[in-house]
Amino acid sequence: MCTPLTALETLLGTAGAAQLRAHWPSRPLVVHRSLAELPGALVDPLLLEPSNLTRVYRGVVEVTNGKLGQFRLSGVDPSVYFDVLGLAARFSELETYLPAATPWLRALERDLGIPEGAASLHAFINAEGVGLMTHCDPGEHIAIQLAGTKQFRFAPNPLARHTSMSHAPSREPSRTALAQSPDGLPTWTPLPADAETVVLSPGSVLFLPRGCYHETIGGAGGRSVTLVIQAMTPSYAQLLVPYLADYLAQAGAWREPITGAWPDEAAGRPAVEARLRELLAELAGHLGGLSTEHLLRHTQKGTAALGFTRGAQLQRNPVAQVALAVAGDALAVEVAVAGAAPVRASLHADVLPILDWALAPRRRFAFAALVQAFEDWDDASLAAIVRFLVTHRALLVLPVEPYGTAADGDPPGTTGESAALPISQTSVDHSSAVQ
Repeated sequence: MCTPLTALETLLGTAGAAQLRAHWPSRPLVVHRSLAELPGALVDPLLLEPSNLTRVYRGVVEVTNGKLGQFRLSGVDPSVYFDVLGLAARFSELETYLPAATPWLRALERDLGIPEGAASLHAFINAEGVGLMTHCDPGEHIAIQLAGTKQFRFAPNPLARHTSMSHAPSREPSRTALAQSPDGLPTWTPLPADAETVVLSPGSVLFLPRGCYHETIGGAGGRSVTLVIQAMTPSYAQLLVPYLADYLAQAGAWREPITGAWPDEAAGRPAVEARLRELLAELAGHLGGLSTEHLLRHTQKGTAALGFTRGAQLQRNPVAQVALAVAGDALAVEVAVAGAAPVRASLHADVLPILDWALAPRRRFAFAALVQAFEDWDDASLAAIVRFLVTHRALLVLPVEPYGTAADGDPPGTTGESAALPISQTSVDHSSAVQ
């Protein structure tokens, strides 16, 4: 029996996928294939013929002539930019228009070991001889040539590694770019003569790491269409900072508005500085004990965001309407959330006390508290019930540990394969709730 190809193998072939795994996420790679060898979900008529895309696209288009920077425009038929004005246009977040590509994109994220939702689809349509001037991007890019040809020239940043910033040497750098560049920024315009040059034709795939400076130009013979997978893989700093925002927001002291600290000579400045030093000293005592499991889960989106740990906090969704009705050994459950069709399920009546407890209006609670309240149930069965409520939005997950406390580990059934919920059973064996 043949092993099914991974998403990465369908894009690059077996040998190319092995090469990218060795290069990811730090070294560029080009793989030349034919259009027929690419995943069918990406070779969509919507992209192969730009007029199909411009008829349905309703987002903002970024336009450039390759010299004066990029401009965000809307309200005009986008085909005017490249067919009439001879410019290059970028179409963003195309997953909405390419629904067949979304499952493939989620599979690619798993292949690359990045969070669900980190990758998105974009398209560049270039008129002949037009492209982007020298710049770098904050995320990893996989460029897939679908029509026409395009030349890429690229070179690594010689002054810093793993920079996550948008920067063009011809433009004043942002504060973000300056923070990541203690040894200065490249001043290439254009790239130096020894920069690597590749020409993409239909079927070619180019991987460029974040921070890799590059410039492009549409090839001769008509419009160039390039599909770009942008992967915003979080760095350690990008993982920690959003988590800290949610973690600190739980404490009233950190939510308190700061007043009287500005301008620099304000009379209240010393008091604010003293209070800030107190809070920072308190935070220093927390940082080393933060849950790495919660940190890694916090960045998840989509179905992956439904996972929870024993210490994760759960709360009743205030806009969810849950109806419970018992008939003999059966419990009919209906969950309705505004804007979505109601979800109905038939559970065993033994589950009723658990649902009543979990859905009661109260402060947030940890899964561990539910386990403690129902000691005669095994953790896996309780995890399956909570997963059902979370999946259908009756419960919401805050993937942050309570302020000032350490989180416990995972309950069975919340990592790897999800535990099965005992649906439509005539009896429930608490010790074997996982089907």
